[in-house]
Amino acid sequence: AFTRNRKISFKDTILSTISMQKSAEKTEVLKFFDFSSKAPTASALIQQRNKIPSDSFASLFYDFSNSFTCDKTLKGYDPIAVDGSDIYIPRNPKDLDTYRITDQYGKGFNMIHLNAAYQLLSHIYTDVILQPVNHINEYLAMTDIIDHYASNYPSRKPLFIADRGYCSFNVFAHAIENNAFFLIRARDSESPASRSLLSTLTLP
Repeated sequence: AFTRNRKISFKDTILSTISMQKSAEKTEVLKFFDFSSKAPTASALIQQRNKIPSDSFASLFYDFSNSFTCDKTLKGYDPIAVDGSDIYIPRNPKDLDTYRITDQYGKGFNMIHLNAAYQLLSHIYTDVILQPVNHINEYLAMTDIIDHYASNYPSRKPLFIADRGYCSFNVFAHAIENNAFFLIRARDSESPASRSLLSTLTLP
């Protein structure tokens, strides 16, 4: 792949993909190539992009994020905000993992759930976990984020800050075993045992 001379090089394929915004693909291609009359078609870009393994973009993301070092701390802690967001993708009823029917007429949509970790002091996204809408598990995403942080920054002391969707005993235990601290909001309706555990976990 990418050994023959094409209008879109490997570099342009990567850069055009990660710089796309919300316009139609053909519009984004024109914008990237500065509306040149020699700009390739959207179909040509898709063909080039299909040559690249999907995990290449994940590797690029982590290599980019890990290349930045932040020595700043908040009283010795590295605060990491974790939150989730839904992303609608092109409709494809054959993709059973991301397709969800919304009404009695069989109409539906395709969506993926993004779990992102944001380093508050460096203003860098350090982790992203994508999950199809029919397999959303924010607890599992949170434990993966904790594992990734522990392996990439073994000498730092993280403080994970998350919303109610990430509140679970498994997440608490996983953080403690990885020497990580956490501040996770819980609903008033959470079990008394959960509230009791939360009240006993304090930062030293």
